[in-house]
Amino acid sequence: MFGQFESEQFLGAVERTVAAAAEHNVAVGTLATGLDSVERRQEWGVDFIATGTDVGYLRESADQYLDRYHETRE
Repeated sequence: MFGQFESEQFLGAVERTVAAAAEHNVAVGTLATGLDSVERRQEWGVDFIATGTDVGYLRESADQYLDRYHETRE
């Protein structure tokens, strides 16, 4: 089941976990590693979603600086 985030088994486990947490007034959070998965995570009914990764944000920022550097060299 590893990595099969759309499988019936995984989605059933998510549904049961979110329901049990709500019953006990416990917040549930998850990680969305890309913009395409944020909407799906919202559908799960979780209380918060961490988006992206530290390394991803650092890479994106470094790419922007590198692009700006190359633009000034042209």
